[in-house]
Amino acid sequence: ISIANVTIGDNFYRTLSPGDVLDSWIALNKDDPTPWKSGMTVEIMVQTVAGRQYPKSIILP
Repeated sequence: ISIANVTIGDNFYRTLSPGDVLDSWIALNKDDPTPWKSGMTVEIMVQTVAGRQYPKSIILP
């Protein structure tokens, strides 16, 4: 997969060249008013500028 652009949230945008790597993480606060619990699913969608979508579901341990 060759990724040209990345958007995370509403305020992060970065252009990547073929072969570039972007490491990122999502922090889930255990003290959030809607607590995250073991067994819940977090769904992540990566979308390219061409409109291709790459979904991933992660089940919390």
